Amino acid sequence: MALGNPASVPVGRYTQEALTKAGLWEELQPKLIMGESVRQVLDYVSRGEVDAGFVFATDAAIAKGKVKIVTAVQGHQPIVYPVALVSASSKQVLGQEFLNFLFAPESVAIFSKYGFGKP
Repeated sequence: MALGNPASVPVGRYTQEALTKAGLWEELQPKLIMGESVRQVLDYVSRGEVDAGFVFATDAAIAKGKVKIVTAVQGHQPIVYPVALVSASSKQVLGQEFLNFLFAPESVAIFSKYGFGKP
């Protein structure tokens, strides 16, 4: 199995956390192949160089037809992408317009198409 290196790849840290909570990290660690990025892990899986890999669903979605999502891993901290309007910004109106754009139904549909959950 492949995963991103937990020392440098976020998906690797989430994977390590979930496997540790499940009591599997120590047992599996010697068998794991560490990738330098989530895309490298995705490439390993899509080329059949490993039997399985841990990647974000959004990355797996771009390899549709080459990889199959078999389960969503639980047991790690929530994965969030925060966005905020900076109160000291001189571009408050533009910032608010951008936030409105991100949460518009059309934008949410695009995020959904690429595997992101609803904000």
